[in-house]
Amino acid sequence: MNSLKKREDSTPLPGAAYIRFSSDMQSDSFSLDALLRQIKEQAERDRVDIVKVFSDPARPAYLKKFRPGINAMREAGRRGEFEVLLITKTTAWRAARSRH
Repeated sequence: MNSLKKREDSTPLPGAAYIRFSSDMQSDSFSLDALLRQIKEQAERDRVDIVKVFSDPARPAYLKKFRPGINAMREAGRRGEFEVLLITKTTAWRAARSRH
């Protein structure tokens, strides 16, 4: 994970988590709970306070309208509700970004 620019006053940065997995990857290591645990562990190391969690369990990456979690995350980002977005699988993120 990239290093985050820390605030001078050392208060945690407000962050959001986006978690998603496809139905063919449903296992203990890829469950939504496991992915969120990974993100929270990284957030703690980076001094990020997770203020929002967005998810799309077993949703197709190619249909934006069927992914309410990513749509809500994008809107919250536009409103400035968080400064940092933590995700676990960049391949899923790139696939979603290339189709929107």
